[in-house]
Amino acid sequence: MAVSQREQGKNELVRHLLATLVYRTTKVIHDTSENYPNISIGNNVRTPEKVLAHINSLIQLSNRFWSPVKPVSMAIRRKESGKKGWDMEVDLFYKMVREFDDTLVEHPVPRKYSPEKILQGPFMDAFTHVGQLALLRRMAGAPIEGESYWMADVQIGEVGPDQPLRKKA
Repeated sequence: MAVSQREQGKNELVRHLLATLVYRTTKVIHDTSENYPNISIGNNVRTPEKVLAHINSLIQLSNRFWSPVKPVSMAIRRKESGKKGWDMEVDLFYKMVREFDDTLVEHPVPRKYSPEKILQGPFMDAFTHVGQLALLRRMAGAPIEGESYWMADVQIGEVGPDQPLRKKA
């Protein structure tokens, strides 16, 4: 099936946004304190570990709407993981984004819903929760260093844990 230039442009934008999500998430989850994953601020607010688990589910859902192949459920992934807790969720995050990026490369047009609907739904919800992780990190006493994100070296396809995180000069 031929992909139009417009569809290809949308696909590249989604891939760039995915790489941006990875950069911003990595900045927040990199070098956290031992107590950070389970910090509780009360009133039924999710812990960072639970927030990251939710982000993973949102990425998996975005992939599910895009891919013609149904992804493995998060419950099965967690059960089969050799890790537990925060380490498991961090590992799953990078697996989820890698799989979604691979899907975007292989299938430039979504199976279900438009790219815009996927972006405005689960995908942008994931960005919201990265902000939540940053706020919780600040509350845990280890705020992330500010930066001008437009200067970040975000590259399509670079969705692993080794992000070129910027340091203030």
